[in-house]
Amino acid sequence: MSDRQAFWENKMTDIFDVTITRRCHILLAAYLSRGDTAVDCTCGKGNDTLFLCRSVGKEGKVYAFDIQEKAIVHTRELLEKEGWEAELFLSSHVHLADLISGRPAPGLCGEPARERPAPSVIMYNLGYLPGGDHRLSTRTEDTLSSVSQALKLLKKGGVLSLVAYPGHEEGRKEAGAVHDFLAGLSPKDYEVLSLAQTNRSALAPVLYLVHKRQTC
Repeated sequence: MSDRQAFWENKMTDIFDVTITRRCHILLAAYLSRGDTAVDCTCGKGNDTLFLCRSVGKEGKVYAFDIQEKAIVHTRELLEKEGWEAELFLSSHVHLADLISGRPAPGLCGEPARERPAPSVIMYNLGYLPGGDHRLSTRTEDTLSSVSQALKLLKKGGVLSLVAYPGHEEGRKEAGAVHDFLAGLSPKDYEVLSLAQTNRSALAPVLYLVHKRQTC
């Protein structure tokens, strides 16, 4: 049985009454298989990193980034507790292309020349570390640069996920810039979906999913 068949047979389809993080995991599960490569660009407390590790299995490879040492420590401790490993970078995700492929990615469409497998899924959970210093938040310019690189690195047929938080000042600026950037992607090369809770505050988080078409 393939991972996609198992996904549907296990009926992991209830995206209601769950956190936005859980909702994202449910939607991404169909695009991850054993042995895949995946990237968590903002590992925080490690929940997305753990999800990716479980999804790609011991045969796969997971990279995770964060600018805060506290987040790297949280993630490492969680993975060790659960019996998983990932390659952790105490670094901004703005250096994604350099650290994953060994060279910066100059454009969006196409595949860069590299030996490492292209990631099937790349995840972003923007904002600040829950329970951490709110002044240490992801920044708009770095996020846009990193997402540009991520789309270049992403496997054809793969998915990039991004959760934006417009509930604080930098988050509003970042969420608006991300929306405009994704809205400008070529529909020939990418399909972009947004998922928001319409009957909640406009400051509620928004989930974006970007599918890289096979023709890109």
